[in-house]
Amino acid sequence: MSGSFRSRASRLRASVIVSAIGLATLAASGCTGMAADRTPIQAGIAPGARLFVGDAPVNGLRLSLYGVQDVVNGVDVGLVNDVQKSFKGLQVGLGNVTHGSTHGVQIGGANTSETSVTGVQAALSNQVGEDFEGVQFGLVNYVEKKTRAGQLGFFFNRAGEMKGAQFGILNVAESLDGVQFGLINVNSKGWLPICPLINVGW
Repeated sequence: MSGSFRSRASRLRASVIVSAIGLATLAASGCTGMAADRTPIQAGIAPGARLFVGDAPVNGLRLSLYGVQDVVNGVDVGLVNDVQKSFKGLQVGLGNVTHGSTHGVQIGGANTSETSVTGVQAALSNQVGEDFEGVQFGLVNYVEKKTRAGQLGFFFNRAGEMKGAQFGILNVAESLDGVQFGLINVNSKGWLPICPLINVGW
């Protein structure tokens, strides 16, 4: 009987040692980010303190205080959400930043995309570095190149080539194929470059 007790005790000690090694490994990897081809969930407080490394695509949910990820497909929630390559889905945060293609909905204090966006942006400030197709809602909306659909900005809307409608106090387009409603409307290449209240271009 004592031999049986010693055998069980030995197995228990071995189990405790293995568990301790496993927990230590998990804690260490959690601080730097575990490697993964893709993951359905990502969570963290900063780029160096998260579950998985940044080059692992997230296909599902990301929750973070300040998150940097290469690819996110799904729901992205945090204070600052930064996506380096491509984003598809819903992004909600105080600041949303995308450096590659963006498809979906961005809601936040400020939405910034270095390239093109297809979908909806709603924030105090929306800025797109290339083309935009969809609707922008904000105090300030800015699109560097082509805009297809609409900009609804309380103070200021700006588009390079506008095809659609602008609603705001000050609306600016380099070229206009659509309509502007605002206190001051600017269509730089139009037959009426500056017009109050309403301006139409084609």
